[in-house]
Amino acid sequence: MTLRPIAVLALLLTAPVAAAAQTPPTTAPQEETEFLQNPVSDYLSKQQAGPQAPEADSGAATTDGADETTADGRTVDLAYGAYQRGLFLTALAYAIPRAENGDTAAQTLLGVLYENGKGTQQNLKDAANWYRIAARNGDREAQFRLGTMYLEGQGVEKDRKRAMDLFEEAAKAGQPNAMFNIGIAYLDGDDRPRSVPRAAEMFAKAAEAGIADAQYAIAQMHMLGVGRPIDQEKATEWLGRAARNGFVDAQVEYAIRLANGKGTARDDGAAIAWFERAARAGNPVAMNRLAHMYLLGRGGTYDPAEPAKWHLVARQLGLSDLQLDGYWESLPQDVQNRAKDLAANWILGK
Repeated sequence: MTLRPIAVLALLLTAPVAAAAQTPPTTAPQEETEFLQNPVSDYLSKQQAGPQAPEADSGAATTDGADETTADGRTVDLAYGAYQRGLFLTALAYAIPRAENGDTAAQTLLGVLYENGKGTQQNLKDAANWYRIAARNGDREAQFRLGTMYLEGQGVEKDRKRAMDLFEEAAKAGQPNAMFNIGIAYLDGDDRPRSVPRAAEMFAKAAEAGIADAQYAIAQMHMLGVGRPIDQEKATEWLGRAARNGFVDAQVEYAIRLANGKGTARDDGAAIAWFERAARAGNPVAMNRLAHMYLLGRGGTYDPAEPAKWHLVARQLGLSDLQLDGYWESLPQDVQNRAKDLAANWILGK
């Protein structure tokens, strides 16, 4: 989980630029707005609660939870290994004695099991207690998870200051999501003194650690010259990394830059591929931009019902486009009917 849904782009636009020479123009360049104005995105980390397809679990742990040493000398964490395989009862049975004997990793694992109701009934207070013990022992994951519980008031009384302090501890220990959260705190100035350079530092560390939200934020900083020098090539590079990391808004903006040759060589084929990926993820802007690419003849030959389909789906999702409305009206009835069928099938998941 991240700190909270937040419009990072809006915060960046209110920040002073690093130097006068880096001041961005008051209006966006035309090539940036041919297809789309930059979307304002919520920054929500996609942390998984656990394995999606657990194996059958008898819960029959037959040891005291100690690590197992393999024939080649490797140490295997039996509790965490069981958790990864979805054997939550077994993971619980292995973790309890280890946690009671002071094993920090097992204490954190118990917190995860109690927080998510895996292998046991959900108990947020017990989860917070185990996280608290592990956090005091220096476990960065426990610090981050306990901070999130304090932030949201789950299992503990809501306490933003305590949450921020825990995020800070976890960030110092290198926890990537905590770094991103602290970056947001420094950027908005609500929970930490406002410091764009400090926010940029935290975003950069989280971005290098693979956090897509932070990769997108660093891209925006390089676009605007806020916290980082204006560098369109780096902006595009970070957008590409966030796009490959599954961040849908980054996929849209990366596609736009590929289509416009902004910070990279123009590549219509790659642009269409990224528009398609974002469109299939349900992004209505990507749907309309994909339709425009087809209409501009930049997608090769196409079925005239295909851009109409994406326009209809985008309109169903609340995004209109006057130019595409005109295209729709120009289509013969049989193509309109086919486009309606394609749109209906896409919405129904067929």
